[in-house]
Amino acid sequence: MKEGEGAKPVAVTGGDSIAIDGAGRYLYVKRTGSGRRELVRTPLAGGPAEALAIPPEYTISDDLSPAAAGASGRILFEVDSADSWFEHVAVIDTSRKTFAVISTGFSGDVWMPGWDGDGRIAAIGARIDSTL
Repeated sequence: MKEGEGAKPVAVTGGDSIAIDGAGRYLYVKRTGSGRRELVRTPLAGGPAEALAIPPEYTISDDLSPAAAGASGRILFEVDSADSWFEHVAVIDTSRKTFAVISTGFSGDVWMPGWDGDGRIAAIGARIDSTL
């Protein structure tokens, strides 16, 4: 429908933040429910949502970047873990069904990771210095 022809938005799914893959096939949704955060992938053409496996020692920490989902099926997001003060970048490759935390060599929080036009990762880094 063209704008102004009475088209109404249709709810696809609920969640806290979203990213659409570069190929326009999937909507990635971060959800918080029952005190637990999860990441799901929903086909834009319709069909059931698929929960993406994140190891139990990691927790999705913040909202997805609009550039979080790449056309190749990889999605970037921030994770927290009990063994670190800082937020790290993680990636799930949905075609290979793998999860990995990406080593940045940066001492601080890394926020809003996304794919740039050349397939590289861009993110915001916040160096934090503290002592106890």
